[in-house]
Amino acid sequence: NASVKYKEFLNLKDLQDDRGDFVLETPRNTTWKHWLTNGAFYIHAFVYMMARMAVNVTMTLTPFYLIHVLDFKYIEGEPLRPEIATVPLASYTTSMLFSLFGYAALVRRFGNRTTPLLIGSVVTCMASVPFLFMCSEISWLVYIAASFQGVGLSIMLNIATSLISDVIGHD
Repeated sequence: NASVKYKEFLNLKDLQDDRGDFVLETPRNTTWKHWLTNGAFYIHAFVYMMARMAVNVTMTLTPFYLIHVLDFKYIEGEPLRPEIATVPLASYTTSMLFSLFGYAALVRRFGNRTTPLLIGSVVTCMASVPFLFMCSEISWLVYIAASFQGVGLSIMLNIATSLISDVIGHD
């Protein structure tokens, strides 16, 4: 059975917490060698790394996109265009607001972390599509797309961070 093999690979015992998520049972005084033999460690580390990369790449490239694609040019002797700061601010703000007011309801609604992680990935990807077609005439749409990206990135990062507790278990 594929499910049994997957659980064996992850070293999972059939323990679930009150939310239905699997909690890894790890022996007390776990050494670093134990973590390297635990399949769940690698899977959760990969998910966390991908979520962090999505956040870092998105937030790093946004100012370059604004300057080079949407022509929010810096002119010597003039102040920096406010859009270069306000677009990432819109993303950060919606990310924070969703983390505070929407994240718990989303996880509660689905009862696990896999579905919200998939939703966060889809929202982030869908919010990135308009960036391919945006031009300077409709540059105001960048605020809407960046805000939706912030929501998707928030979901992904919150889920990835909470997976760390699954790996650590009761250590």
